[in-house]
Amino acid sequence: MKRATLLIVDDNYMNLRMAQKIFEYYYDVETVSSGEEALRVARERKPDLILLDVHMPGMDGHLVIQQLKANVDTRDIPVIFLTADDDAETEVQGLREGALDFITKPIRKDIALQRIGKVLELDYLHKRLQAEVDTLNLQKQEEAIDEISGLPTRRIGQQSISEAMETHGGCFAFLDVDNLKKVNDTMGHECGDRLLRLMGNVLLENREQSVVCRLGGDEFLCYMMDVTEEQASEKIEHIMSSFLSRKDADTALHQASLSVGLCMCEPGEDYGEIYNCADKALYHVKQNGKAGYYFYRQQENTRKHRSEVDLEQLMCTLSNSGSYSGAMDVEFREFAKLFEYVGNLRRRYHHGFHLVMVTLDEHGGENSTLDELENGMIRMENAIQQTIRNVDIYTRYSSSQYLVILFEAGDENVELVMDRIFAAYRREDKEGRFEPTYSVRKLELEDDI
Repeated sequence: MKRATLLIVDDNYMNLRMAQKIFEYYYDVETVSSGEEALRVARERKPDLILLDVHMPGMDGHLVIQQLKANVDTRDIPVIFLTADDDAETEVQGLREGALDFITKPIRKDIALQRIGKVLELDYLHKRLQAEVDTLNLQKQEEAIDEISGLPTRRIGQQSISEAMETHGGCFAFLDVDNLKKVNDTMGHECGDRLLRLMGNVLLENREQSVVCRLGGDEFLCYMMDVTEEQASEKIEHIMSSFLSRKDADTALHQASLSVGLCMCEPGEDYGEIYNCADKALYHVKQNGKAGYYFYRQQENTRKHRSEVDLEQLMCTLSNSGSYSGAMDVEFREFAKLFEYVGNLRRRYHHGFHLVMVTLDEHGGENSTLDELENGMIRMENAIQQTIRNVDIYTRYSSSQYLVILFEAGDENVELVMDRIFAAYRREDKEGRFEPTYSVRKLELEDDI
């Protein structure tokens, strides 16, 4: 075991020699005779303990300890004062300045060794405890940072956002990296991790006046404090632009895009409620093409044009679904497969089919919330399920539309089927906020699917 090193400071040569004789059997001893030398040796050698004479010409012990404690390289070296007088005021001043004990001169070996031993033992325990605390803090920091994205983890991030929301209003952003699974499946998980790191870097670079974290998987959160809706839009547009430009520079990540749900809030609003609202806004983006952003409290003024979707264009999309790279989800792909199957039946057996698009438009031009629209869509789904036969097929197409394939319904019966669906819907729709409409296209024999 390495012996401790003592630095003894005293302007009296005989005192230095006597102290060296007493302690050199137990410790490695260095001696200096001035305050200036003491500071230099302390910086260069880093002794384990300093025995410092209080009364010295020029720079006395009080000035020396003040400078030792002011220097980051020497402030943690324990100091014991050496003094020839028994002055309580001197001891109080020394303790205030950072001295851990006093040894009176002439030095009594047994008492001096006991006091030095205790101070060194306490210093060792303190340093060991500090090392353990530093290790724990490092572990906590590592646990608090997501290894892949470099962002705070879910637990730390959500806690930080919740705390920020108590005193700061702003905008809650729920971000989703589109098609991460496709990147993992087609290009490998290393590319998927690269995509997550890219997203993390973009958020870290735009975290001024914001709290960001990785929620898990392909989901991220960003809380922008003290911003207006316009300012939040500008920041999200900048984040999306930065993300897209960087991922486009990496050919392996070209399938990825970014969808964002946003919700404005006031100070003190509930984290869970705002989180759910932003999640609903994100769902709206996902249902309407991905690769965009949407404010939950934003009134919907563009829904009506959905009823004017050209069924010819939709049929073309369905026909080319094998190479489809847009926003439709898995359910729509299954619908596309069945649509192709229906076409084969029609060509081979001359069966008749109708493709119907059902749309919920706001009644009388009123504006509605996402929650109200979603409730309406659930009622419409129930009405469709209750009315169509088990040979017919339906799927949700967007946030306000369903697609239905009616098998051998006959031209004269399509209107009857749709009237029954809408009647079932209206029985459940007490508020009458939405007006259901439909467009229909008969699949003729000459149609090429």
